[in-house]
Amino acid sequence: MQSRSEPPAEEPRQEVEFSAAFVCVYSRHVITRFKADGSISDFYPPLHKRDFVFAAIEMGYPHDDRGIMQYGIEHDLTHHWLAAEMGWPYSYSIWSAAHSKGNSELPMDKWSQRIKDEEHLVNRLQRYVNTGEKDDDYGCLDGAFGKSLPSKAGDLILLLRPWITR
Repeated sequence: MQSRSEPPAEEPRQEVEFSAAFVCVYSRHVITRFKADGSISDFYPPLHKRDFVFAAIEMGYPHDDRGIMQYGIEHDLTHHWLAAEMGWPYSYSIWSAAHSKGNSELPMDKWSQRIKDEEHLVNRLQRYVNTGEKDDDYGCLDGAFGKSLPSKAGDLILLLRPWITR
């Protein structure tokens, strides 16, 4: 039972079911519960971590706490969306975090290549959705989505910003 001094529990702003996981989006974090084993990832975007802030700005988000928070929350959702689109069993990055093998605590050079590749695609998708700019470095968006990229990006936008409808 909740005491009077505790604020009421926050209701999720969005709940999404993917084939491998249930995802609840709150104002300041994202909770993923994997169906297979019930493992949980509870991601709070690190608003004052320098490399995280830099990534958010590079991906086209505003340089303020609200923009950095939006980047983090949308980043988690984009991992799940990408996994579903690519036919993967789940997001390898978030699965890893939920099973205490999370790469977020490891230096990037210690991440598995699969997770590095997933992170790169997620960031590039976010940049494309926010700016319309494709990656010039590896062509990963064209390689993954080809001519369907604009349509797929539209689908992603509807997930990330559910107040927008077609």
